[in-house]
Amino acid sequence: MQMGSELSYESSHKLLDQYIEKGYYKLDTAQMYPVPGSQDHFCLTEKLLGDWVKKHTVNDQSKIRISTKFPNYSKRLTYLRKNKSNIISYQELKDSITSSLKRLNIPIIDIYYIHWPSRATNNFGKSFYESSGNETSICYELEETYSNLMMLKKEGLCRSIGVSNETSIALYSLKSATKESRDIDLYLQNSYNILNPTLDINITEFCLSTGIKIQAHSPLAFGVLTGKYQNNALPRDSRRKLYPNYFDRYLTPRSCFMISELDQLCSEFKINIIELSYRFLLNNPAVSEIVIGVKNRDQLDYAIHSIEKGKLPAEIYKSIQQLLQEHSITSW
Repeated sequence: MQMGSELSYESSHKLLDQYIEKGYYKLDTAQMYPVPGSQDHFCLTEKLLGDWVKKHTVNDQSKIRISTKFPNYSKRLTYLRKNKSNIISYQELKDSITSSLKRLNIPIIDIYYIHWPSRATNNFGKSFYESSGNETSICYELEETYSNLMMLKKEGLCRSIGVSNETSIALYSLKSATKESRDIDLYLQNSYNILNPTLDINITEFCLSTGIKIQAHSPLAFGVLTGKYQNNALPRDSRRKLYPNYFDRYLTPRSCFMISELDQLCSEFKINIIELSYRFLLNNPAVSEIVIGVKNRDQLDYAIHSIEKGKLPAEIYKSIQQLLQEHSITSW
């Protein structure tokens, strides 16, 4: 989501080349990228990826798997979707995915997501749900939307479908809308990290029991879990330095205290906090992928090296859980 803003076209293409040189071909983007979002840059990251795809051999192109997302209505970013309806129509979805396919220069989207809910939910920094008074229509609206999304899969425009930044009621509706189709993988892409382990309250159980796969985004909590922002530090090349106040969601006094506690745990077990953060997510058996966001070769190498080590040993994982139970960290 930084390709085209923080990362230039040239730097992005170089990093993507380094990624597939390692034998990895799955990529995740969205129409609203890069962030911070702007009308001038709308769909720029998709175009950047499409230009990169064209540079490769037919053999490499056949291996590349790109997921992208439908941009829902936003009060702040009104250019994303004009329609405010909670139901996203088949035609809206069809027009949107068709335009993404053209920009990306690929024949099929890997996973097509709805980027965020039409309704108000407790996400993007809001921890507690407030009743809207019209919850009785939510399941109907979601099931109709997801039935429309499923039609794209049936037409061969995407391999799988998913929802992003969603709640358990959306997963219930997604499963209901696709109950006649047993040959499709369903995905949830939500924020999931040590500072925001709220998926484990009830969503992990639902996903494990229904087979919905979790893709964990923001595994390092916008860089907060690297520890680089401790003691009010503001590194020169950081996202928070480039875009003040845009990436502060996880930077709270409780989070900073938690980083200090995790640093002590890392010293005890002789493990880097970045590796700890990535591997923590792999202890959840519902997690199918971790969405990494890196800016250079060193970060790419370290992320992949950490994840390839697999889940944390039980003793370390138990220690993290104990910290979470004692300090009840919720940043989402």
